[in-house]
Amino acid sequence: VQLGKMEEKLKEVTGLLNSTQEELGTVRGELGRTENSLQNETGQHNKTAERLETCSATLTYSQTKLEKLADVTRRLNETEVQLGKMEEKLKEVTGFLILHKRSWGLSEVNLEEQKMIYRQRQGNITRP
Repeated sequence: VQLGKMEEKLKEVTGLLNSTQEELGTVRGELGRTENSLQNETGQHNKTAERLETCSATLTYSQTKLEKLADVTRRLNETEVQLGKMEEKLKEVTGFLILHKRSWGLSEVNLEEQKMIYRQRQGNITRP
């Protein structure tokens, strides 16, 4: 009787052991899939990190170029202002000469001489 009970217990324990082994096999399979998934995600993460590094370098390069462009733009604006001033001065001189050309009875050669004299008086250039 005792032996029969022990056999029953052994069958029960053996069944539980087999069931546990099946579950362990399932868990191992899931762990393997999880490990593969983690490796894939790690690979994707590494690729993303590389892309971010490339983007960062590109942004730094672009920022440097934009700073240089801003400097060139500033200098161009300054030059444009200077050209505007020169243009106004030229209009003033041209107007003056046109206004007085007839009254002075100047020839073209004489007109160039008068332009030089006028500019010298305005302090714009020195006579060569």
